[in-house]
Amino acid sequence: MVGAVAYLVTAQTGFSASTFVGLARPSDNGAFNLMDTQPFATTMIYRWEVEPGNYFSVDTLGETDWTIGAGLGLGEEGLGLPPVMTVLDLTISLENETGNLTFARTENINAPWPDEDGIPVAITITGAGTFTAISFTLNFDNVDPSFIGRPVVSEQGAYYWPSMLSIGGSSGGMGVVVPEPSIGALMVLGIGGVIALRRIGRKAD
Repeated sequence: MVGAVAYLVTAQTGFSASTFVGLARPSDNGAFNLMDTQPFATTMIYRWEVEPGNYFSVDTLGETDWTIGAGLGLGEEGLGLPPVMTVLDLTISLENETGNLTFARTENINAPWPDEDGIPVAITITGAGTFTAISFTLNFDNVDPSFIGRPVVSEQGAYYWPSMLSIGGSSGGMGVVVPEPSIGALMVLGIGGVIALRRIGRKAD
């Protein structure tokens, strides 16, 4: 009996985290969807990343009403909502971060879940900066051991909406994905430099 209890505890705490991954593109216009299927674990990560050469750009322009907004959904693949469990906390992390973005990176939730509206996130953010990926980590407790490892989708309950990320303010400003200067643009700059050097050389003659 003791061995069985120990196994169940290990199953809940030792299962590796699962990560939902979504791709954010410049054409998404500040609203980034995520629809992915992964095995359930007691730590679930919702990650939005950009393609190589792109990055998220945020500048709150001194305004104080900007938020990181997200709806984090979780449904059992083909069966709807998962069994009731507890959402303990949320951690937000940025990858390759630059600038001075300021926001609460951890939040205690400690509430029962699921809910058809998913897990709403609205965290105030100020400053300006860039990053190449943003991850929301949710830790769960009171999980039915038989549910661990089952396929789950990052949709918001029975509505079948994908999980969504947006960063912005009431004035209409928003965080966007932008490309780094293209090779073509760099070539134009390079050609311009060559032409300028030739002109200098001719004047010297």
